[in-house]
Amino acid sequence: MSINKNTLHRLIKISIFSTIITIALIGCSTIPMDNAGKHKSSSSSSLVSYLYPNGERPPGLALDIPQLTVPVRLGIAFVPNARDSSVLSHAVKNRLLRKVKRAFKHHTVVREIRLIPTSSLTHQGGFSELRRVAIRYNVDLVALVSHNQVRNISNNALSISYLTIVGALILPGNNHRISTFVDTAVFDVDSAKLLFRAAGKDRIRRQSSAFALAEKNQYLSQNSMNKATVAMISSLNTELNKFRSRIRRGSNEADVRYRRGYKGNRYRESRSGGGGRSERENSRYKESRNDSYTEGAGRSREGQEY
Repeated sequence: MSINKNTLHRLIKISIFSTIITIALIGCSTIPMDNAGKHKSSSSSSLVSYLYPNGERPPGLALDIPQLTVPVRLGIAFVPNARDSSVLSHAVKNRLLRKVKRAFKHHTVVREIRLIPTSSLTHQGGFSELRRVAIRYNVDLVALVSHNQVRNISNNALSISYLTIVGALILPGNNHRISTFVDTAVFDVDSAKLLFRAAGKDRIRRQSSAFALAEKNQYLSQNSMNKATVAMISSLNTELNKFRSRIRRGSNEADVRYRRGYKGNRYRESRSGGGGRSERENSRYKESRNDSYTEGAGRSREGQEY
């Protein structure tokens, strides 16, 4: 039985149209909406819930003055989620942690940076777990990255066009509103003392068609997370420099000593050649050259660079 050319063309058009309908129906049904045409989801990890499970707090530890040996060894880790998130996968977390790592690399006070796998931390693990992890990865400080993201999708007036396939494929009948907050808190593990913290946030408002709605929402969510992380890193550099300035001015936030060979542990020489140090300070400085470390203390001597 032969098929003429016109019939063949009609069959091809019907097949293509059927394929488009199938793809559109699959792509448009991936996110369930409520009766009001809205969908809300979220992803978060709580720093407080992780460090102080069930409202607990280690008595007296946070009052101790941290003893920092500069340059320090730093570990970076994501605070575990209470539940798994498809938006913030392990791959996405690792990519964001590498960005945080690059932010610390140019600071001379940081000797070594290690990324701590998310699997090494458990929900509500507390400081006891954090100390075990610090020993395992041989780090002095741990930077804990936490986040909170809320995602809202709602139908707008154009969603009425979804009654047709063309409308669902082309017209932007969905509103996306995404709010993201990323925070990094740097702790001295031994004293359980918070040294400094920095935060970044981002908001995204977009419109899209119903086609591949879940994929678009995930893309926008990850994009917002990236932008909030960039903002947090900018703040992180500022807060680290502020912390160093406070130590140089004599703050008792930390007692600092220096490893031999640390380039930041030097004195500015005065024009008179005396170096700006008293005879007693000169004596202590010369004696310290024979030790593995030089004592600097958070109440550091005038002229010493940290």
